[in-house]
Amino acid sequence: MKESEKKIFERLENLYCEMDSAWEKIASLYGFICNGCDENCCESEFYHHTLIENKYLLKGFKQLPTPQIILATKRAKKVCTKRDIAAKKQESIRIMCPLNQDGKCIFQKEC
Repeated sequence: MKESEKKIFERLENLYCEMDSAWEKIASLYGFICNGCDENCCESEFYHHTLIENKYLLKGFKQLPTPQIILATKRAKKVCTKRDIAAKKQESIRIMCPLNQDGKCIFQKEC
């Protein structure tokens, strides 16, 4: 990894930590806390990642233990298949993100 990319990832990680902290502070005032609820936002289709977010996600993915990579990859293939079927029928579906495990993102990180 290039040094410039490493610095960008460090800044991005700090920004994400600040965003998470601000979110948790405000959300807790309203009792809205991520706890694997039935209306999980991780079931929403999300296609607007920026290039740096995509690279950061891939960096984190590559650092996962091999069994988690294999499981997430299998889940991702199933998600893609189900979304393709729904798209052909011009339907929208809600399906869990393949990186979600037990109602939480496998990338949960302490700041």
